[in-house]
Amino acid sequence: MPYSDVPRILASLKAILRARRLTYADLARDLGVHEATVKRHLNGGILPIETLERICRLADIRLADLIENASASEESDRPAVTAEQERALVANRFRAFLFYLLQCGWPLRRIRSEFQLGEEEMTGHLAILSQVGLIRLKPGNRVEVRVARRPAWRAHGAARTAIDGWASEQFSPKLLSSLERYEVETVKITAETARLLRQMMSQVADSAGEMAAQDLRQPPGRLEWHALLMAIRPVDPSAIPDQES
Repeated sequence: MPYSDVPRILASLKAILRARRLTYADLARDLGVHEATVKRHLNGGILPIETLERICRLADIRLADLIENASASEESDRPAVTAEQERALVANRFRAFLFYLLQCGWPLRRIRSEFQLGEEEMTGHLAILSQVGLIRLKPGNRVEVRVARRPAWRAHGAARTAIDGWASEQFSPKLLSSLERYEVETVKITAETARLLRQMMSQVADSAGEMAAQDLRQPPGRLEWHALLMAIRPVDPSAIPDQES
């Protein structure tokens, strides 16, 4: 492969490792090397092909698929989601959530186990996602997601409306409708990670206060009032209805 492709391949691999929640320490333990060696491998150092293949096996991805995904990454991140694709997603809220999990790197077998999906049910959802070009089905029951992790949903489009509806059910509809911008993530994490996220929320709030104190040195005419909202709460994705609308 051309050397110019290596950074993109490593970036793709690290994104997959993050999605699989595999740390450098995990890889070092399985490879029988020091963690510093893994960091060096994945940050531009010499990475033997045999080691790359072993890392791919640990991440549950074939080396050929990693290279293909990396080669297509620039192209797949650019296209906007079409109105047809948005309608296909929101026509079934569970299918939309299933697609979200695929974007997050969940393997099909993990999704099936998590939600007790039969093979026919899973195949039906995947077929629809494939028909509208959101995913590509590959041999061996493998899937390639063809849309960026955070696509640019059309303003007031079907997907954005559905996302707002889901967030409103979990939090306050009146509050969310008044926000200029917000992001929502639905993740399955440990209690320790949830505590870490809460700590990070506190740190962000502290940072906002510190930045505001610095901005007091600016002329009053340059300053505007803003409210920063962060929230975290348990949710139950299994309650999402698996039915066409």
